[in-house]
Amino acid sequence: TPENCRFLFVGTQFEIKGGEALLKAFQRVYEQVPSARLDVITHFPSKYIDLAESCAGIHVHEPRFSRDEIHAQFMSQADVMVLPTYAESFGMVALEALAHGLALIVTDVYALREIVEDGKNGRLLTPPISIWDGVLPARNFHDLKHIKADIGKTDTTLFERQLEKAMQELATNLEF
Repeated sequence: TPENCRFLFVGTQFEIKGGEALLKAFQRVYEQVPSARLDVITHFPSKYIDLAESCAGIHVHEPRFSRDEIHAQFMSQADVMVLPTYAESFGMVALEALAHGLALIVTDVYALREIVEDGKNGRLLTPPISIWDGVLPARNFHDLKHIKADIGKTDTTLFERQLEKAMQELATNLEF
């Protein structure tokens, strides 16, 4: 049922993939839909442990799985892949999720706009910061060594609300 919606995040570099915004947004979704679940497969920075542990619906997994194990154990059980990334070169995990029949919530970053048609197979959100300006390199592209610091200085409040809204919509109605 939609009320048991399972969200999945798979990605390295948790911070530049929008992980903190995802955790904050999902906490608010979980308050409204306590049967929702978010599985996070990543190298999880210790500074976010308290944030993740404060929500019973968030389940963090170290990235020790093969691609086949991720498909079998997580994608086969999930309903929605969430990739709120600020820096992406292609988005293979989004393409794999789509191939497994998952709806997608992604940011409009580089090639992800080619994978997600907003309202048809998922939601396409505008990121609060990105290394891309459409398909062209943005200022941050040429200063990647500071991208985590730049993300840390960026107000993601509006983006978190948009992410929350997209997840809430899919948690209560998986139809587009």
